[in-house]
Order: sequence, then structure tokens, then C-alpha cells
Amino acid sequence: MSEWTRVGFCIFGCLISQWAQAHKPLSASDGAAFHGLVHQANQEKTMAIPPVASGTPAVNLLKHALAHGHGILQLGGFWSKQGQSQQVNINGLIGDYFNVTKSQSGNFLLGLGYLKDGKDIKRAKMQYGLNWFYLSPTSVKGTVLQEASFTNLAYSYHLTHYPLYAIAKSTFQTRFPDKEVTLDVGIGPNFMTTSQFKETSLGANTLQDGIFSGTTTTTLSATAGISLKCGHFVGPTQAELGYRFFYLGQGHFNPSNNQILNKLSTGAAFANALVFTLSI
Repeated sequence: MSEWTRVGFCIFGCLISQWAQAHKPLSASDGAAFHGLVHQANQEKTMAIPPVASGTPAVNLLKHALAHGHGILQLGGFWSKQGQSQQVNINGLIGDYFNVTKSQSGNFLLGLGYLKDGKDIKRAKMQYGLNWFYLSPTSVKGTVLQEASFTNLAYSYHLTHYPLYAIAKSTFQTRFPDKEVTLDVGIGPNFMTTSQFKETSLGANTLQDGIFSGTTTTTLSATAGISLKCGHFVGPTQAELGYRFFYLGQGHFNPSNNQILNKLSTGAAFANALVFTLSI
């Protein structure tokens, strides 16, 4: 793991700690009172405990969470750039050169999260929380120059991303009472899945090698977004429409046999997205 990756995960851990502290349900005095009650219950063995209705703790927890924070649901489209032209070395041979001819691709994304209200900083209303995204599969295409002689094969593969971010979000009031501008940044792991590596013959006598297989790689990822928020979209639900940037890290394909001497890299992946957000 590189030094920058270690630093990134340390920052992720600090944001998680900040979010967890904001979620702390009991104050110091409440905690002392709770421990006093437990001590008293241990001394009075015959004390009757009133029954609790089934499901009540979960309902109360949900009410508490929504009273002090917001659940968010996101839907949008994104355009990504990935892929890297590179030499693949083969034992005893010159090797193949994998050239990228199509590195940009688009698809839809989904997001879920929870943001806890924090302490305001000057004009900014602060929130902290977690935000998970699903970036549906995108593709990379290219050609293969075999043994530095002939371009006889085309290839393609798919990438799917599942990033999880610790988010810090600030909201600013505009001149319009029901309109606000939001800015947010996040950092965390991206679970990148590489799949469906496929080669296609460009000549009648060329055999497909199928020399790579997909895998899942955990990479350091970051995101930043800006949006316009409209209050009271449907009842208490608020709506946002905005732009989001993703840095998704770098993945790879594993060699399918021991004659292939190096992995096939995806290169660094980036995405630009238009996202519609509902917050409750």
C-alpha cells in the first residue's frame, strides 16, 4: 500500500470517528444516570421490569436518526474515463501491446446515505455522514498488437464501482428563501470489480487468447460535489440537483496462466456525474 493510500485511509478513519461522535446518543450526565439505574437493578433482584413492545427500539432509533439527521437517496447518470495502453510480457516471447481505442463510457448510478447535523461554521450549515454509491458497469475497448508485428485481435472489458465515502457537507443560503447551495467532499474505499475480459479475432486465422480474468480491488477514492437544493419538494422531503466528480482509483486483471508475466492495468478511473438527490 502506497504512502498516499495510507494517508487517505487515515483521513477516512478520522471522518468516521467525527460522524460516530456526532451520533453519540447519551450525554455524560445521561450515561451516569443509566449506570446508576443498572446498579440499582442489580441490588433489587425482585424489581419488576415493564414489558417493551416488539419493534419499539428500532422505531425509536429511526425517529431519533431522522430528527437529528437526514437519509438521502440519489439517482443519476455518469460519464467515466478509464483504460491504459500497455505492454503485456509473455514468457519466451516479445509479448503483446494492448492499445486503448475507447476509454470513455457512461451509465447510471445509485446512491444511499445518512447525514448527521453538525455545528454550523459561520454561514455554512455543516453535516457529516456516510454515502455509498453504485456506478453501474462501463466498458473499455482496444486492439492487440501481437509480437510487435500484427494487429490481429480486439479486446474489451467491464468495470463496476462500489465506493463508500465519509462525507462532510456544507449548505449556504442564497437570496431566495427556499433555495440553497451545497458543497461536499468525501474520501473512502472503492471496491472496483473488473470483469468480462473478451478478445475478438480481426483475422480469419487468429485465435483468441483469453489471457486475463477479472477480480475485485479495494482502492482509495475521493469525491466532490456541488448542487442546488430546493426546500419542501414533497412534504418535508428536499430535492437537490447537481454535479459530482469521482476519483475511483486503479484496478487490474489477473493473468490466467503463468506464461503471462504482468497484470493488465485499468489505469486511473475518473467519473463526472449529474445527480438528483432526495433527502428526508
